[in-house]
Amino acid sequence: MVEMSTNSPTGFANTEGDFHELWHFVYPTTTGSDDPRINPAVDPRLSRLACNRVLVCVAENDRARDGGLFYYESLGKSGWGGVLEILDSPNEGHVFHRVDPTCENACDFAQKNGFFPQSSLRWENVRSWK
Repeated sequence: MVEMSTNSPTGFANTEGDFHELWHFVYPTTTGSDDPRINPAVDPRLSRLACNRVLVCVAENDRARDGGLFYYESLGKSGWGGVLEILDSPNEGHVFHRVDPTCENACDFAQKNGFFPQSSLRWENVRSWK
């Protein structure tokens, strides 16, 4: 299990070895939680992010929430010149929108992300799937 912590310089606090071991298996040359591949907030090129809009999505009961908040804060302070937004879904856990895609927060999440921008699917029909 990995806990995210905005008190940590990287936003990550490793409380158990499982995550650390998995990350080293995936990337044997990793430096750990200060590796930009797992923690983009520590990438020295963060201010040069090659897009003009970022939406950071977090969920209240997700163990990765603090990491998302840390990334949001880091990008905001980096000098990057784009539009930065955050979507914080209350009373939800990790991948809640996949577990129950018709719940109100999942519908809000989908709408904010523009999952159906040019689809023939009507938004009011998505809400009535329940």
